[in-house]
Amino acid sequence: MNIQSIARCLLLGLLVSIPALSMAEPAPSSAAQVDIEKLIIDLPTKPENHQVIAAYYKAEAEKAKKQIEYHESLKISYKNATKNLPGSPGSLNTYSGFERHCDRLISAFEKQASEYEQMAKEHEVDAMGKH
Repeated sequence: MNIQSIARCLLLGLLVSIPALSMAEPAPSSAAQVDIEKLIIDLPTKPENHQVIAAYYKAEAEKAKKQIEYHESLKISYKNATKNLPGSPGSLNTYSGFERHCDRLISAFEKQASEYEQMAKEHEVDAMGKH
């Protein structure tokens, strides 16, 4: 096994482990421990819950946006780290899957953020009694 093969194995091991680490959720703080299901169930008798629910969805949208930023950065890192390796990005190669992986996650988090933002807006409207 030559140096280039060893470097490639080490790089691939590092690159594969980073996304798994980024997806790990930290233990929720007391402020983040919103029982959203209970708030929704109580809506018929507690319409004021709409504001809390809206804030929850806004926070979830922000988390998704942070993941978008992270995966956009990771995609660039993949490109930079593999550009001098055989079959570098830009051709059909063994590394093109990394970029597609990031693109799929970016797209998924964009959809997630959009959905959360829409839910927040709907609850804000309901909180003002305009729905």
